[in-house]
Amino acid sequence: MLATDKQDKHFHQMSAQSIGLLNQPEHEAIAEIWAYWHSKCQDGQIPARSDIHPRELVRHMPYIMLADSFNNGADFRIRLMGTSLIEMIGEDRTGKTLREFGGAGASPEAQAIIRGRWLVMTQRAVQTRAPALLKARMQASKNALLTAHSIIAPLRGDGHEVTQLIGAMYAVRDAYDV
Repeated sequence: MLATDKQDKHFHQMSAQSIGLLNQPEHEAIAEIWAYWHSKCQDGQIPARSDIHPRELVRHMPYIMLADSFNNGADFRIRLMGTSLIEMIGEDRTGKTLREFGGAGASPEAQAIIRGRWLVMTQRAVQTRAPALLKARMQASKNALLTAHSIIAPLRGDGHEVTQLIGAMYAVRDAYDV
């Protein structure tokens, strides 16, 4: 078994609670995006990608990511990654799939945790057809320890299937207290 296979097995075993998933947003900006996504739900349907308008999210665009979901949420590819996200994590993940996520200078174990958090959040968003919210400790690209607040919300294509995800992450320098 390859080292990455062992690491991937570890992150598949992570539980929603162990990674800090929340039921309600705790950060003001994440709460705005959460409310925006809910405002776009119509007739019991999750929003389509065409319902999301960047001009309505201008303030959040540097923190936004957009990803294509495939294999029923088992993997995804980042289509767009905001400049503040790239600076915060020290890695441009545009065009990368989950398995290609690294983490600037992170150990293999830390990389597995990063991929595990993303996997649990994206799968939860796809399977529940609702936003997944996370609060977790992270080490920023400049070695600062931060508390990250994240959202990943499902978007549908022309039909009912989840084909894309929209997400955002904001980080604050405060005491970590989940």
